[in-house]
Order: sequence, then structure tokens, then C-alpha cells
Amino acid sequence: ISAFFDADCDCFHFSHLFTIFVVITMLCLFCGNIFSQEEVETLSLPDTFVIDNANLLSAEDAEKLNEKCISFASTSNLGIYIVTVPDMGGYTNIEDFSEDFYTNNEFGIGEEKTGIMLIMSMLGRDYDIWALGSFAHYTFTDYGKEVMANSFLSDFKQNDWAAGFNNFILSCEELYNYAKSGTPLD
Repeated sequence: ISAFFDADCDCFHFSHLFTIFVVITMLCLFCGNIFSQEEVETLSLPDTFVIDNANLLSAEDAEKLNEKCISFASTSNLGIYIVTVPDMGGYTNIEDFSEDFYTNNEFGIGEEKTGIMLIMSMLGRDYDIWALGSFAHYTFTDYGKEVMANSFLSDFKQNDWAAGFNNFILSCEELYNYAKSGTPLD
């Protein structure tokens, strides 16, 4: 402290006090930011949840469906993906194709890559509902997937793709709500 006093006048230099104040303030702000950060995981979401490689949707319908998927993912941390392809590119089994498509395109949200995908191959009009992540498997049971399929297959039979995909999203939301309440549809 004696260094802050003028030896000639025995008075405290306010410039030194100001320096001390600035240093202490900076330390408090720095330490406060370190200790006040929340431990909540902020997940980055993809921009695209709807991939229409078979060109079944208008650009407007694809965008509306994509916005619904983004909205759902932002509140649930669970991705809903809709994929159409002209064919399965050499695969003979839709389930194998579905799993590889999901993982190769790095779909899903969070560490477990949690999500659900409806994929449709137009060559044989094959489809699959594929889920990944412990919560997705809890939410989208085999029976639940059957119920979901019943919600969109009649639309697909009439080539009303937008309505069918919209019903798929609505079914995903409904099954998600059941699971969040502790009673998945099983």
C-alpha cells in the first residue's frame, strides 16, 4: 500500500486506485463468466430435414414440411427426416438402405444422433420408418410405427405426398407427446 502514497505529501494517488478498480473489475467479469455459464447443451440443428430426390413435392410444400421439422427439432432435440429417392441405388432391402442412408448422411441430433426418418423409394414404392437413439426407440415403438404408417399410406396411395408427409410429422409429434408423458404408444 505504501507504493500508492506519495512520499512527499503522504496522500493516496487516485490514478492508482482507478487502476486497481479496473483490474479487480476485469477479474470479476472474467471469473463471473466462467462460473455463470449454464451446463445446458445447445445443439446445432441442420437446415434440411426434407430431402426430395424423387421430386414428389413442390418447392413450397417441401419448405413448409421442412419448417415444421425444424420447429419440432428445436423444442424436442429429436429430428424428423423425410427422404424420397428414385431407387435404392443397388440395395435390395429397404431397411438396410434406410439405416445406411440415415447414418451416412449424419442425420440425428445430439450425441446419440436421435431422430426418426421416413424414407420412400419410388421404384418399388418401398418405404421404411427408421429411428435412432434411446429416446427415439422408446418413443417410436414397432406398434407406434404401424399407427404412423396408417396415418399416411392412404395419402400415398392417392399420390398426395405433401399430405402424407404432413401426417407423418403430426404422428411423430403425437407419439413424442405420449412418450414425454411416460406412456409411449406400445
